[in-house]
Amino acid sequence: MIILHIFRSLNRKIAGADVIIPEHIKIQQTKETVGCVNITNTKIPGIDNQLDYTENFKLSSLPAPFNKPDIIIFHQVYYPKFLGIAKQARRAGIPYVIVPHGSLTKEAQNIKRLKKILGNLVFFNKFIKGARAIQYLSESEMERAYKKLPCFVSTNGIHMPSEQKSSFNDDKTVLSFIGRYDYYIKGLDLLLDAVRKKADILRKNNCILNMYGPHTEYYIGYINEIKQKISEYNISDIVTLNGPVIDEEKKAVLWNTDIFIQCSRTEAMPMGILEAMSYGIPVLITDTTTLGSIVGKYEAGYHCKTDSSSIAEAIEKAVLEKDKLPKLSENAKKLIEENFLWESVSKDAVSRYKKIAEN
Repeated sequence: MIILHIFRSLNRKIAGADVIIPEHIKIQQTKETVGCVNITNTKIPGIDNQLDYTENFKLSSLPAPFNKPDIIIFHQVYYPKFLGIAKQARRAGIPYVIVPHGSLTKEAQNIKRLKKILGNLVFFNKFIKGARAIQYLSESEMERAYKKLPCFVSTNGIHMPSEQKSSFNDDKTVLSFIGRYDYYIKGLDLLLDAVRKKADILRKNNCILNMYGPHTEYYIGYINEIKQKISEYNISDIVTLNGPVIDEEKKAVLWNTDIFIQCSRTEAMPMGILEAMSYGIPVLITDTTTLGSIVGKYEAGYHCKTDSSSIAEAIEKAVLEKDKLPKLSENAKKLIEENFLWESVSKDAVSRYKKIAEN
């Protein structure tokens, strides 16, 4: 089978999609004939068949066999350069699938809502409706999708690390948030308010929250808002704000983490949570991260509603039940092994692509 992936990436290790899309391609290349076009022309290490995007891009001008793929996979939605490629695919009778990576949920559509309504009407509805199917990364993402089109669920995967967490801090409890400082989407306003509500308990039990994320110009406004709330809530002794961490530095942060916390209002399939559990780190997450139900099923951590009171109660429970962390750790690793390893995830996706292409 010939699969062509179309995506946009600057190969930033702090961006979830920039990390996960190449992994989808790498694993699928071990099973099928897979090529890819990154519309930024940024080359990604470890991927074969990286084809150039040009100003007058034509599918028919790509080297064989990618000039006549069996199926095209578009990652994400709101990139105008996708529109011309999709139009060529429709004219050539090549089916395509869109993997929105969370961008079609109702919550995501409500961000810059008027701009998206106009953009959809003028440009993107034809692109979206022309897809043979939408590939959602979780049942939760599919249920919250704004566009009800032919769809299926095939998720992200994770590689199980060779070393895993086997012990936790004795003298303190370390909560870690690793992700974008997107104040609303990542629910950081809810998280900080929850810490405020339980500040006395957290101090009494020597619990700290370490936050890690990019300090690029885009996030400066959010970071200033976070700093303001930390000061207003008088929780600077509990919460620390740090820059981004990747590779070995990120690994060191995870080793020192007792509970990984993420309170997003919307997610497709958050890789940070999967990565933490693969190391054996229990998680504390909101149900709108899409993983609340399965974390509850496996007892791999704590999940709660997406409001500060529920998050506060979950934090208190997690801190007071610290003796349960080793058991939660084992359950987290089991959850990953049984549901999110790349081999099975990729096999499922390719199987679905074949059925779509055959039809």
